[in-house]
Amino acid sequence: MPLPAVGPLVTVGTGSNGDGAVDFEFRAVMILAGTTSDVMFRLVDNESAPTTELRSECMMIAAR
Repeated sequence: MPLPAVGPLVTVGTGSNGDGAVDFEFRAVMILAGTTSDVMFRLVDNESAPTTELRSECMMIAAR
């Protein structure tokens, strides 16, 4: 996850059929439980010189 999260970017592995999954936790003091946000995820095959990019559809998430 990019800033304001700390730590390295997350690597997602996929199976031979292209399926992959990742669980993550994102904490921010200013985001209260019940807050909703629209998000879209972007995956690249190489952080410094990407040649393939996958983008998710826009989705709404709710903080718990």
